[in-house]
Amino acid sequence: PNWGGSGTRWVYDNALGACFRTTEAVESRMAPDITRSNAGGAMPRNTAVRGLLDDLDDIEADKRKAAKKKATNSRMATTREVMEMRSRQKKAPRKKKGEYDSTKHVLVYKIGGGRYAVPKKRIFIKNEEGKDVIFRGVFGNYKMAWYELWLSGKPVSVERNLADLISGLPDAYHPKTGQKLLREAIVWAPAKKIRTFNPETNRKGTRTLRWHDGERILVRMVLDNAAYELIEGDKRIHGFVHVNMYDGQALPTPAVDARVKDAEEWMAMDHNEDSEQVLTEVGGKLVDTKKADADDSEANSWDPFNHLSDLGM
Repeated sequence: PNWGGSGTRWVYDNALGACFRTTEAVESRMAPDITRSNAGGAMPRNTAVRGLLDDLDDIEADKRKAAKKKATNSRMATTREVMEMRSRQKKAPRKKKGEYDSTKHVLVYKIGGGRYAVPKKRIFIKNEEGKDVIFRGVFGNYKMAWYELWLSGKPVSVERNLADLISGLPDAYHPKTGQKLLREAIVWAPAKKIRTFNPETNRKGTRTLRWHDGERILVRMVLDNAAYELIEGDKRIHGFVHVNMYDGQALPTPAVDARVKDAEEWMAMDHNEDSEQVLTEVGGKLVDTKKADADDSEANSWDPFNHLSDLGM
């Protein structure tokens, strides 16, 4: 048996019970290295040999410690590299407000001032011919949303059949998921009947009161190019109230929740006209309409030929 590393080796002679130093020249004639772990019962009893084995065990332990330390240092180096990379990313100059990447984004202008960048892949879609066209429903993102419309016709007629027109549009599908778009619409023209009072005739009545005097209407739908063209082509509708502009093209924006809430609050308000309040505002006096009607009836039924005796005839 022999012990040692590369270059110099220690060879143990069983007959003499001693170790001899040898070189790589006789390495081919040596048996595999013997250590404390694989020597088993053949481990010599000689004290010097056992000491040599202990030294070899220490060398192996040092090698394991060195390998472990190297692995630890490698992990630490990797961690430092990651931290340095993150630090460089944090220190990278940020884009100033208003700056954008023109190769990936386009500028959309808000009506009334302001602008913001929108990804090109959201603005443009492929038509049936494979050409890029502007997607009018970009801000609706293929979801059901409320849109506020200007009206030029009577809201009753629009409310009556606009939903049917939208539901009759051709089927359309989401470009990414392939999911069929919902061809349904909720058309809401807020209106209510109120009690009225005419201070000139002292008569009460009722009339229909409409939100924004009937010039606006709310529609909940999934907006795509087909729905946009339908609404823009309807002569009873001026167009969308809330829009942004890109390259001279209108991109409708869904109505914010505050607009829908405004319509709901308007419906809940009491617009009934109190007769005494109206007369106070115009500086008049409240008249008993039943008595006034009776007086008018008596005056209209008076016949001068039936009252000749009153004239002394």
